Amino acid sequence: MAWAFSSLGVQDTPLLTSISAAALRIITQFNPQNLSNTSWAWATLAMEDQPLFNALSSAAMASIADYLPQNISNTSWSIAILAFLDEPLLSSLASQAITSLLLFSPQDLSNTAWALSHMRV
Repeated sequence: MAWAFSSLGVQDTPLLTSISAAALRIITQFNPQNLSNTSWAWATLAMEDQPLFNALSSAAMASIADYLPQNISNTSWSIAILAFLDEPLLSSLASQAITSLLLFSPQDLSNTAWALSHMRV
């Protein structure tokens, strides 16, 4: 739902606050795409949510081996846009990117490289 609203550019703060609260309760059940889409949605709307991003980071670290190039790209881009400095997560994303580098599309590679260099990883 957050992805849909952010794709449309709808920044409904009460709705996103409710989505965030619901996500925090079940975030350990999110797969890599759910995690990266959620971070992308908040970054696209330029909305900071420290508790949500802390939880996203923990969940991402637990499933980083399952991250596909687009998940890496979207998550890296999101945390760079919001300047969410989480060095362990950034290092894990960079390491996972290296292991799957040949699978990256040009766009995913460009977004990931920009994000990681922007965050100085």
